[in-house]
Amino acid sequence: MVILLKPLKWSPDGCRIETIEAGEHDEIPARAIEIAGQIGILAEAQTGSGEDIPSVPPLEPNPAPSQDAPTEPEPEPTVVTKPEKNAKK
Repeated sequence: MVILLKPLKWSPDGCRIETIEAGEHDEIPARAIEIAGQIGILAEAQTGSGEDIPSVPPLEPNPAPSQDAPTEPEPEPTVVTKPEKNAKK
């Protein structure tokens, strides 16, 4: 059983958007469960056997780069200009 704390709008195919209402659901697509966990609207549920199913923890932000690894400087942006047209004489 899956419990959504808020309605989830998601796209199963990248084109159409579906809304899964908040509340208890017996079946939800795996990708929808993953998205709900990432945005923090997936509640902990109990199975019929009494064991807890923890919610999926939200993703942590990218860790800071290691101090040991040398960092390369950002490349300078390249500016491309058009040659000026000859002025009328």
